[in-house]
Amino acid sequence: MEKITKPIFLLLILIIAAACDPEATYIYEIDNKSSYTIDVHFKYPRGESVVIESLPDSTTTIRIYETISSANDKGDNFLYIFDTIYLDIPAPYEVKKDIQLRNNWVYRWKDANRWFDVGDGIYTIIIEDGDIGQ
Repeated sequence: MEKITKPIFLLLILIIAAACDPEATYIYEIDNKSSYTIDVHFKYPRGESVVIESLPDSTTTIRIYETISSANDKGDNFLYIFDTIYLDIPAPYEVKKDIQLRNNWVYRWKDANRWFDVGDGIYTIIIEDGDIGQ
């Protein structure tokens, strides 16, 4: 009986582990180093539009949790999670830095520190006074 029980027990553990999908987190940081308040507008697919106020000298963070194999850098498709995302500032000013361009963001990886978590993919864009104009 023990010969049968051990393999069945190991098989059940493997099935349970395989059924638990790992979670990855994408983090988008808008590092507002400017002297202006910037509104961060975004919309998820099938979601509501969201506006977050990014105060001068602060970092605004958007976290997105996904059940996927990894939160690796998506290259030019890095904003795929959003239907729309843009930065707005009161007239007559505007943010000149194009947040849609991957080259304007820095990507880094943070290893997982939780069970069934594959880690965090973090994108950061820095907005300075020089990125804002009329």
